[in-house]
Amino acid sequence: MPPSDVILVCLKSVLNHDVLPGLLRPLIHKGVTVVLIQNGIGLEEDLQAVFPGLSLEAELKLVCRGLLGHAHC
Repeated sequence: MPPSDVILVCLKSVLNHDVLPGLLRPLIHKGVTVVLIQNGIGLEEDLQAVFPGLSLEAELKLVCRGLLGHAHC
């Protein structure tokens, strides 16, 4: 796989400690930016501890869904 400039992480944050470092390790190179689109607070610090000097951005997404009435979404 050719090197990527940006890696998007859209993974359930409970997998960050066990799964994420192993997934990222072969993809990380000098100049890559990792963007976290996950639920949770403090995820950036955990990832920086594993990959010091990594260019990292975090995004917060809020998705709300409600039922307006019978058969309406």
